[in-house]
Amino acid sequence: MWTLGAPDDVRLRQREAMFVWVRWAFVGVAVLGSALDDGRSAALAWSAPVVLAAVNVLAVVGPRRIRSTRGLTILGVVVNVGDFVVVTISLFTYSGNADTATPLLLVLVVIEAAMRWNVTGAAAGGAAAGAVVVAWMVEREATYGIDARFSTALARVGAYILTGALLGALIRQLEGAGREVQRQIRRTDAVGRFAL
Repeated sequence: MWTLGAPDDVRLRQREAMFVWVRWAFVGVAVLGSALDDGRSAALAWSAPVVLAAVNVLAVVGPRRIRSTRGLTILGVVVNVGDFVVVTISLFTYSGNADTATPLLLVLVVIEAAMRWNVTGAAAGGAAAGAVVVAWMVEREATYGIDARFSTALARVGAYILTGALLGALIRQLEGAGREVQRQIRRTDAVGRFAL
């Protein structure tokens, strides 16, 4: 559930709750993936679901204990960075697989940042995802001889930033519309009371 026009602390708690279920699903996928293919190292492969589960426990417990909007914002940063670290671990763990789809997971982290901080989060998340993809492609070329095409990297970076920016702008508009609806409801309620 995500209530438009809700106070900041309510909105931040709702966002954490929304991400929790998605993250648990990815813990399951990461466990299955680690069991089927341990990539470069079993320790690295299994660290991803463990770290992701720990981040999710923090995301479940944190909003119940934190009372301030500032504290919830900091929790959001920590959890988003944790998700980013997990995807980065996965990316480098399976970097030898020529057909790996792991770079696509970075889009989810950018979307998460956009949902938390609108266009600012999208830009920061997209830039970070782009930097990781470039490092990943360079590492693949150096270690495995897989050709690093920087036009591909540039296209991915652009896709990350654009996806996040579009979603961030849409969320900002929806939140603005939600606040306007709340103002109209209060105004209508005041007029109704005056009429009575």
